[in-house]
Amino acid sequence: MIGDGPEKRGLQNLASELGVEKQTVFLGFRPDVASLLPGMDLFVLPSRSEGLSVALLEAMAAGVPVLVTDVGENGAILDGGTCGAILPDDASKWPEAISFEVGGVITGERLGVVGRARDRVRRSYSMDATLDAYEQIYGMVRRPR
Repeated sequence: MIGDGPEKRGLQNLASELGVEKQTVFLGFRPDVASLLPGMDLFVLPSRSEGLSVALLEAMAAGVPVLVTDVGENGAILDGGTCGAILPDDASKWPEAISFEVGGVITGERLGVVGRARDRVRRSYSMDATLDAYEQIYGMVRRPR
C-alpha cells in the first residue's frame, strides 16, 4: 500500500489481525509512485469522494487493472466499466470484489480491459488529448509536433 493518512494505522492493525502483515507492505508517502505502478497486480481506489482522479489515470496508463468506487468521474473514466471494475456500494462486499478481480488478474482475464484502459487514457486524458481539447475550445491551430 502506498500513501499515508488517517487510516494507515487501522489498516496495519487489520493486516495483523488477518495474519497477512508479512504479505502486506505499507510504503507510506512516495514521490515516485509512477515508477512503482508497473509492479502492481491491482490498483484499488476505495474513495468515498473524488473529482477526476489523477492516480486512477496513472494506474490505467501504467497497465494496472483498476478497481474503484463509483464516485466523482471514476465511472466515466472507466467508460461504464469497460476499462476497469467498480466496487459495490456496500463496503462489506469489497473483500469479495477485490478477490474476484485478483482472480481475473491471475488468470489473465483482465488483459483486454487493461488494453482498453491504456488506450482510453491516451485518447482522452493524455497531455496531447488535453491540449487538443483546449485548442479546439479556443479555436487555436496547433503547430505540428
